[in-house]
Formats: sequence, structure tokens, C-alpha cells
Amino acid sequence: MTPPSSGPSSLVQRLREAQAEHGWLPRPLLAALALEFGVTLAHVEGVASFYRFFHLQPVGRYRILFSDNITDRMLGNQALMADLCARLGVKPGKCVPMAGSAWPPPRARGCATRARRCWSTTIAW
Repeated sequence: MTPPSSGPSSLVQRLREAQAEHGWLPRPLLAALALEFGVTLAHVEGVASFYRFFHLQPVGRYRILFSDNITDRMLGNQALMADLCARLGVKPGKCVPMAGSAWPPPRARGCATRARRCWSTTIAW
């Protein structure tokens, strides 16, 4: 990881690096970053919980995102999502344990790409 520098963007960058290394952001890791940056744990948790791309709970290895805009709905994305979920044995927004892995369900997620809302399902293998 890179050494801390001043400014809020450096905290976001360090959170991204930590998540890339650990897969998610456990509370002890957030506490260590708070000490490193000289801010409170509440501050670091606030930043991490503000951004949808940070995970404060373990997540599965794969995320399946479906767009929820009107155009895609008119083209049948809800039926496609229902079919895929049925084939995989998953439910939207739930983390699925597979191969002996047990994970809690992820918090609600969105998709920032082109300001579209997305459904998300996470599959743990």
C-alpha cells in the first residue's frame, strides 16, 4: 500500500487498495487506517459506507448486475434476470453460499455506470 498523504482522496485510495488486498473492509482494518490518517474510526467508516463500491461485509467472488432503466425493462430485462436467477438458484440482492463457503448477505448496491440503477446478486464460490 502507498504511504498516506493529506486529503480525502488519499483515504479513498487507501480504502480501495485495502479492499483489493482483502476482498472487503473489516472493522479492524478501518481502525488501523483511522490511526494511520489521524482521524476517527467513525470518519473512516463514514467514507467507506458512503461509496457503493466499498464492501463492509464479506462478499462473493462474482457479482451479477442487471440494469434497471426503463429502456432495458421494455426490452425484457426482468424476465432475463428471473431466468438466470432460476438457473443459478439465486435471488437478487442475496449472497449465495456455494462449495462450503458461508457469507452474510451484502448490503444494497447500485451501479454508477451511466446513472443506471442495477439489481445485484453476489455468488460466493
